[in-house]
Amino acid sequence: MSKLLSYVGLAALNELNTTFPQYESRLWDVTSGKIIGDVQYTPRDFWNSSTLPGNHSDWFAERMGEIVGLTTDFCDLMSLSPPDGKFLEEIRKGLKTIANGAGTRSDTMSSPVVVRMIFGDNTMNVTKTINQLTDGILSDKTNVDLWVGAWRSKLSWNHAKLIAVDGQFLHTGGHNMYTSDYLMEAPVHDLSLELHGEVAYGGHYYANEQWEYLQESDGAVYADSIIEFIPDTWKVYMPSTLPTLPLPPLENAFVVEFPPGVEKKYPPTYDNTKAKVDVGEVVPIISMGKLGTPSDDKPSEEAFVAMFDSAISSIKLSIQDVGPRKVCREEPVPTPGFAWPQNHLSAFGRALGRGVDVEIVLSNLGAFDLGGYSNGWTCNDVAAQIIKTIPLKYPEIYNNKKMLMDTVTNHLRLGYLRGIDGNTYPNGNEIALHTKHFIIDDIAAYIGSENIYSFDLAEWGVVIDDEVETKKMMKQIWDPMYEYSYTGDDCDLGYVVENMLDIPEPTVEDNFESIFKCYGISPEDVAAEGTILLELVSNAFSNSGDVPSLTPPPSTMLRMSPSIEPPVNDTNTFSTVK
Repeated sequence: MSKLLSYVGLAALNELNTTFPQYESRLWDVTSGKIIGDVQYTPRDFWNSSTLPGNHSDWFAERMGEIVGLTTDFCDLMSLSPPDGKFLEEIRKGLKTIANGAGTRSDTMSSPVVVRMIFGDNTMNVTKTINQLTDGILSDKTNVDLWVGAWRSKLSWNHAKLIAVDGQFLHTGGHNMYTSDYLMEAPVHDLSLELHGEVAYGGHYYANEQWEYLQESDGAVYADSIIEFIPDTWKVYMPSTLPTLPLPPLENAFVVEFPPGVEKKYPPTYDNTKAKVDVGEVVPIISMGKLGTPSDDKPSEEAFVAMFDSAISSIKLSIQDVGPRKVCREEPVPTPGFAWPQNHLSAFGRALGRGVDVEIVLSNLGAFDLGGYSNGWTCNDVAAQIIKTIPLKYPEIYNNKKMLMDTVTNHLRLGYLRGIDGNTYPNGNEIALHTKHFIIDDIAAYIGSENIYSFDLAEWGVVIDDEVETKKMMKQIWDPMYEYSYTGDDCDLGYVVENMLDIPEPTVEDNFESIFKCYGISPEDVAAEGTILLELVSNAFSNSGDVPSLTPPPSTMLRMSPSIEPPVNDTNTFSTVK
């Protein structure tokens, strides 16, 4: 397969083979497949008009359910949170189709159909989720076994979005299964794709890795790991009872099986022998992911850098943000514990130095307040951070003001997402962008769940290493997006070069002071209120669309039995985010 890869794919493969050979057929795989139809961008008809019909993206949820329904042997489904609304309705239809084809345990000699689902929302009621999925569809007589799991490890949880079926069908990308965000008025923009062929094995293999971790971790331990991010100069404001106060981020895991007691506590590993799936003409693909905190290794992240470094002419990115999470839009400092992604920024700086165009479309700043679909950094902020890395490789460019201005004005272009009617919907909401998509030299493209900004979550996606398919994607998505989004007005490169390159990076104390400013309180307020500092820090950590809702446990419950569901606290003092 390697001989079919372009120089972009070979760069990624070389990094994966050299640095992460132990994860082949686990976190990454060199494979092939066929793209089914167009890539799935929602809302689909946006480029013609921002006024959308009421059912503008129902087709997307319906197709996800249909893919689940193709299962005759083994299905893996992974997402940030369980499906709701229309998505839940369609996934249930898919399960009903599986059940109809599987028969009953008493009248078949066939092994049960296996369905494994993993979500990043570790505070969800797993039993309730299984009941919602199975009620009236599956029973202890149906020849289908379903497992649902959720986990968190410090600042990591599942963020991958995929459906893999029978080693043949795959659906993956950036979409979560949120009805209100994707199917209603003023929807979030996102991108996924459907594939047929051997590439589906990679989705099953990746799910195996998470299930192995879940099985090892099942037992729900709540950890006070947030404390490590608080600087000593601020600890005077923390309560003396701190060691017994469990607060997010949490460390726990839950698994529930259906039917209970019929099958084992944990699902089987997908170990079907990889066989060639005859789907006609296929294209080379590299699937790649990472596990987050459960593993210090980051194969996909390092492969991204290798691909950026292989670029000869252009790097095009359609992404939510580049900068790290912020506490609030107004304060230009990251949330404590987060930083700019220097590995990616430096790759962009090296690309500019060798004359490669770097073009970036970002989510609109107003999306910060619409479920955390922007981290709040301006195009100027992003440009400054990229330009600051140029002297690491090309000091002669950075130290010559004319050369530097020529380099960035000729090769660096940034803009906020727009359509034919501008950057807002008719209801006034700024348009939110949640895609995780980049294109190298118009010959290879990534679609998946992994953001460019730093956040060590469990991620997975695919690189389509084919010029014809990449250019088809560009014609459908990138070309109209860039045509409307890049106006030249969103980023003032002259101002950036003259005024933003010498601004010192914020200290840890600056990070925490920003929390107080954002919430309009003083250190004296914190001292008087006791636990307020930790509550504010917790809110800062959870104020993002990548973070499932947090429900703090009672302070006495430092450890929970795996058979006990997380407590529901209707008076949750922590921010609830999508």
